[in-house]
Amino acid sequence: MFICPVCKTENETLLCKNCGFDGSCDFENYATLSMVPENLKAVSSLKYERQKMLETYSLCPNCGGYTFYLNKKDFTCVCANCNTPLKDTYFVNGLFKDNFIKNNNVLISNKKEYRRISAGLNHTVVVLRNRRAAAVGDNEDGQCNVDSWKDIISVSAGNSHTVGLKSDGTVVAAGDNSHGQCNVGNWKDIVSVCAGSFHTVGLKRDGTVVAVGWNAFGQCGVEGWRGIVDIAAGDSHTVGLRRDGTVVAVGNEFNGSCDVKDWKNVTSVYAGGMDSAAITRDGKVLTTDGKEKEWKNIALMEIGSFNIAGLKNDGTVIVRGSNDEGQCDVGNWKNIIDISVGGFHTVGLKKDGTVVAVGGNSYGQCDVESLEDKNNSF
Repeated sequence: MFICPVCKTENETLLCKNCGFDGSCDFENYATLSMVPENLKAVSSLKYERQKMLETYSLCPNCGGYTFYLNKKDFTCVCANCNTPLKDTYFVNGLFKDNFIKNNNVLISNKKEYRRISAGLNHTVVVLRNRRAAAVGDNEDGQCNVDSWKDIISVSAGNSHTVGLKSDGTVVAAGDNSHGQCNVGNWKDIVSVCAGSFHTVGLKRDGTVVAVGWNAFGQCGVEGWRGIVDIAAGDSHTVGLRRDGTVVAVGNEFNGSCDVKDWKNVTSVYAGGMDSAAITRDGKVLTTDGKEKEWKNIALMEIGSFNIAGLKNDGTVIVRGSNDEGQCDVGNWKNIIDISVGGFHTVGLKKDGTVVAVGGNSYGQCDVESLEDKNNSF
């Protein structure tokens, strides 16, 4: 709970709903970071400044752990597994998740709570540095009509729809709504959002989950979930990570996509196509088809229609699956901080804000030069 120092209003986020005071700034005389004189250093600017440093710690350098505690007083990070402090690291992104608080620290993961790039079936979406969104590719259903979005901190692309998470915990959507997958206008207190092929899933601050859209296989049947800390949406199934490290799944069980009941000590979950995957506390990779067990030093994963990709701790990427369109040709990628896999293409976001893409480009989904231009401008 954040009590605004200006109007004393109680808020669930760091942005005051009454007067607009930006609680991530420690200068009470300035309502937003943009108002702070350039010769002063606000906590906000420090956090943004240190974001790239945190991104270099995809895994703990001591034990390989993937989850960190954020000290709310000085914004330093400590590995949740071995308590190793990560020097000169700060956590940045809009919402401090109160349900993750432990010993006055905030449990965080440098993973995918805030996705800055996402690949749909035939389109690509990115979050720009000014918290706007941009997209290229197939726009037959309006799934690329995101230019008007503001205050976006995360995006997720489905087959023909796109969803964006705003800094105030609300969600916006564009594109195909034939199954109601874009009916997210009344969602609040959302901390993570995922788009499946024709459904959308949101993780709420209190650990519950909401879902809308196509439900032919029960993939939206998440109303009873509690204590969830991570979510993922596949073609027709949904996966959730419980606070105790176990995993739950609902929906289409084809190819064993929901066979996750024996997974333990998990820190992040992934879903796509008819597959599910997870990374455990000790860095092991789990998949429902068992083919990635030997992958090592994986920071995060992504699953597309016919491919599965892993972002390694050193910023390189590996992709397994169909390569009919060249979507696995990522051997020369370096300094990658986020990845996504679409129908027949793979995209990556580099530390410098540029975007790379390989694979099918029949709809212009790999024409990412324009996204690079926007991502490097304000």
